[in-house]
Amino acid sequence: MKKILLLIVIAFLGSRTVSHAQVEPVNPANAPSAGGPITGIIRDSVTNRALEKAVVSYVEAGKTDTAHTLTDAQGRFSFERTPVGDFILIISYIGHQTKGVQYPATMAGNVGIIPMSEKIKELAEVVIQAPPIKVMQDTVEYRADAYPVRKDAVAEDLLKKLPGVEVDAQGNVTAHGQTVTKIRVNGKDFFGGDPKMATKNIPADAIDKIQVIDDQSDQAKFSGFDDGDRTKIINITIKKDRNQGYFGSATAGAGIESGNEINTPYEGYLRAFRFNNAEQMALLGNANNVNIPTFSQAGASFQGGGGRGGGGGGGGSTSPSANLTQSNSGAQGYNDAKTAGFNYANDLTPHLTVFGSYQYTKTQSTVLTNSFTHLLGDSIAQPYFNSASNSLTDQQKHSVMLNVGWGFSRHDSLLFRGSFNYSTNIQNSNTQTTYEDSTQKNQTSSIGQIYKGNNSTPATSVTLLWMHKFNKIGRTLSVTATDNPSPSTETDSNYSVQDNYLTNLSDTIRQVSFFKTNNYSYSGRVSYTEPLSLKSGLELSYAYSSSENVSSKNVYSLDPKMVETFVDSLSNNMDNTLVTNKVGLTFRHKERKFNYQIGASLQPTLLDTKTTIDDTLHHFEQHELVFVPIGSLAYQFSTTKRLRIFYTGTSQQPTPTQLQPVPDITNQQNINLGNPNLKPEFDNHVVINYNNFDNLSGRAFFLNINTNIVNKNIATNTIYTPGAKNTVYYYMPVNANGYYTAGANAYFSQPFNNREFILTLSSKVNFTHDPEYLNGALDLGQTWQPTETIRFEMDKGDWLEVIGGASYALNSTSYSLKTQGSAGGTNTQTQTWSLAQSARVDFLKIFSFRYDYIYTIPQGFSSAIGNKPVTLINAVLESRFMNQRLIAAVSVNDLLNENVNYNQTFSKTQVTQSQSNVLQRFVMFTLTYKLAKFKGSQATGGMMMPRGMRGGDGGGGFGGGGGGRRGG
Repeated sequence: MKKILLLIVIAFLGSRTVSHAQVEPVNPANAPSAGGPITGIIRDSVTNRALEKAVVSYVEAGKTDTAHTLTDAQGRFSFERTPVGDFILIISYIGHQTKGVQYPATMAGNVGIIPMSEKIKELAEVVIQAPPIKVMQDTVEYRADAYPVRKDAVAEDLLKKLPGVEVDAQGNVTAHGQTVTKIRVNGKDFFGGDPKMATKNIPADAIDKIQVIDDQSDQAKFSGFDDGDRTKIINITIKKDRNQGYFGSATAGAGIESGNEINTPYEGYLRAFRFNNAEQMALLGNANNVNIPTFSQAGASFQGGGGRGGGGGGGGSTSPSANLTQSNSGAQGYNDAKTAGFNYANDLTPHLTVFGSYQYTKTQSTVLTNSFTHLLGDSIAQPYFNSASNSLTDQQKHSVMLNVGWGFSRHDSLLFRGSFNYSTNIQNSNTQTTYEDSTQKNQTSSIGQIYKGNNSTPATSVTLLWMHKFNKIGRTLSVTATDNPSPSTETDSNYSVQDNYLTNLSDTIRQVSFFKTNNYSYSGRVSYTEPLSLKSGLELSYAYSSSENVSSKNVYSLDPKMVETFVDSLSNNMDNTLVTNKVGLTFRHKERKFNYQIGASLQPTLLDTKTTIDDTLHHFEQHELVFVPIGSLAYQFSTTKRLRIFYTGTSQQPTPTQLQPVPDITNQQNINLGNPNLKPEFDNHVVINYNNFDNLSGRAFFLNINTNIVNKNIATNTIYTPGAKNTVYYYMPVNANGYYTAGANAYFSQPFNNREFILTLSSKVNFTHDPEYLNGALDLGQTWQPTETIRFEMDKGDWLEVIGGASYALNSTSYSLKTQGSAGGTNTQTQTWSLAQSARVDFLKIFSFRYDYIYTIPQGFSSAIGNKPVTLINAVLESRFMNQRLIAAVSVNDLLNENVNYNQTFSKTQVTQSQSNVLQRFVMFTLTYKLAKFKGSQATGGMMMPRGMRGGDGGGGFGGGGGGRRGG
């Protein structure tokens, strides 16, 4: 009787509590189907004690009807409800704060453990707090305010705080073991999805949620059937109070360099954002010559040989979270980068959405490289050589992107995606190489090469998707068509002189090569879905694609008087056409907790190649019938735990270059040959993802496993003549079975003492089994690459944060064939140990001091490159004025002037270790001003910090610094 009376009182009080609750809505993507019962466990947040007879009230959002129950001795509760919309759970317990949590209908079921905090004071109203992490079928959603960062931080700094997300020194983002290829803002591509344009410019304090999504194609999202076209993307949602107003900042800085062969260091940034509900506008401009990667560099690559210098972005260190797995923190070379762009997005009507952008980028790079190479093989007369190269590269790119979505009827919608890119690339390089005998005491020959190249590539992409829903739920029809023309032109000049000291012979090459390529690619796909029941359905699909590559390579030799002579044997014209037809059938079944999909397709393929060499036409034609299976399984244990397994098969055709039976002698010691008899390779790809987060303790665990087994893998047969006085290598692609890779990424994070301390462990392991050929004999290569990292964070509130950690990385490769100097197979091994520590201290209200320290110990490198430990120290001191609108800062990069860049590559024929120039010590002075105004407020200043460290936000801040309590 007492229990009945208690429930009556609860019903009355619960209805009043819900009516006054402040609800924070949750909007997960691609969640599983809804269904009851709704169960969970109530526990004390400190002692983890089950709370018996806690009052749990259930109400659907927007309604007043409630249901109530009491927890049992184990703290468990249950509601036999199947919500059709969002629902709220209100929990009350004596001596504890009343708590409310809102869930979407897709998360009905076991909501897991709900922690209750002890009551500090009476609250006027219930605050509904969403969990810090929500795990859905294809999405992991992080609540931004559960991961505090400093007030001047940008999105990149926030991403570094998220469990399972990593940002490296060059600003590249990896989430749950996979590279993030695109970033959206409020569901719309931001500057064409360029990740760095978003992560280095959007203020962190404007972000509401970050969603890590296994994104599907537009057609797959509409039909509900996975077509295997998946990419890892991030969607950033802006806070509601920032969706009406404008905010931005400007930064200007100049510095003093110390020993760098660059002009006066400088950096400048302009960021301006305007949001008006669905309307977004962004104007961004960046310029610097201190290796800060503010955009994702992608330009035309060279077809000819020659210099391979030049690279974009990012010097110096950011924080342990970014650099513990880096051998060093700076990108190679000196890079002067500029970018400017405008982004616009708007829902013009409830049924018409438009978003697009324009972006211009320019990068000038100077790369100086010294390398030492050991040639592997039997009886090589000159097995060692040293190279020194100087490469200058100038890349420019214009990018335009437009997306239009139009729902023109109740059942029909159109989606248009278009882009145009125009890229130019100019490169000049000078390389000097000397060869040595087996004693490494006598020089046997030398090659000097001067290479110049320039190319231009306009590329257009247009996609149109029509989607139709029939009256019957689940029955759909969609048609997509894509056109991607991409012509390119290139001119290369190559001047090289080879002197053989053993034969006293000299060989000179003066060549000019003209390349012209026209790529025509178009495709289409039709998908029809038919429901078999409320939980299952079929998809019948047909896809057609045609890709034609028409290319010409005309090579001319030059005599000493620069008179051109056409070289028939090195020139050719090629017309390569690949046509595929693909018919598929897929079955899908969906339950509340899990769903699975299984299907297959038949893919007839025609590869037609016409090559003209010495006025002779060579015609090669291949017909292949490929069976392509596909399957997936997703299991949603709870709102915080998910397992997903995905398999797909992919057929990959040889490239035109691999098929061309024409030698490329740009490099006289390494000559590439094509193979017109190549078959397409088939890749069996399996992905396993497991995510688990504990809302009570804040513990997070993520596991990602990737495997690839490739049939008829396109390998390389390396051919040389043992015992020759002048060893020349010929490389020809061949098909080989037995290639596979396996990789795993594991991440574990555990907060302590109310999240004041955080321990993070991460492990990465990659293994490659690679059958290659040396003079026609099988040479089995195996590579192990484990990386282990431990990091510890301490957050003492708004004034102090300390991060420290250590990392170990191994790169071990072996080949089975006996080579010169080895009794058995050949193997090499390098190791890198890293210790890192960073800190932020705020004092006297207007001052902030930050630094980071990284100590790297390389092992196993050649003495010609060096195994010297490297110490990197970066620091910044700043002060705020004018009500914190103006920030002045002085920073130093690489205080001890020890930054280096070294690398090792290993193949069955050679081991190469190299060292390139990097940006070293300089001092920078910066001023930053920030302005913001939102609806209902006056224009105010903020705290947009000047960039103090390499790889930070580009306009302010020590990467990974500030804030830092995980969980929520």
